[in-house]
Amino acid sequence: MKLSAASADAAQSLASRSADDPAANLDELVSLLDFEPAAQRRMSHSTWEYFSSGVADEITLRWNREAYDRLRLRPRVLVDVSKIDTRISLFGQELPHPILLAPAADQRMIHPEGELATARGAGADTTFVLSSFTNTTLEEVASNASGPLWFQLYVQRDRGFTRDVVQRAEAAGCKALCVTVDTPTFGPRNRQARAKYELAPGLSRPHLPPATKGNVGRSGLQVFP
Repeated sequence: MKLSAASADAAQSLASRSADDPAANLDELVSLLDFEPAAQRRMSHSTWEYFSSGVADEITLRWNREAYDRLRLRPRVLVDVSKIDTRISLFGQELPHPILLAPAADQRMIHPEGELATARGAGADTTFVLSSFTNTTLEEVASNASGPLWFQLYVQRDRGFTRDVVQRAEAAGCKALCVTVDTPTFGPRNRQARAKYELAPGLSRPHLPPATKGNVGRSGLQVFP
């Protein structure tokens, strides 16, 4: 696989930071929350703002965190757990467990191999939901995926464009479409706008119209008219 100049620069940047960054040693990351500051230290400011920010005052972003904090585990003791089956059937597929990798955009902005590395990391047992904002083609991702592959779809006003993307997803072996229906327009991404987030030179979003090459909040992406 030939990396773009932007991907090569990203790889070099990650390598140079790893030498001085104690968080580069995964053994030192002992909880899930440890990964967030480690990631921030290894990403550019504008890229970090893109991945970590929410819309406007980010009230919903805080509510999401609070909702997770309200979850409680109910301990059950003296229960036979020697035979546990986590399998689940979804859309005619039997999955070994109800765990999916949610769609995340622009993964080559934070790793030189982007979605290809994610597909390999998902392995054979975890469903990878590929974002419409992928920097890698469906076909390339499918060739690196050993487990179920789904595709997250924004329906465009150009129904012909949308049909072509769906047909490519089907041909690539995607077993389901996750259709985003809550985005008739994008909300104001204030932190992204201040940070002036843009795709690195050489990167693109091959399954979106050309208008989405720049800042997402000002891209003119048209969905669900």
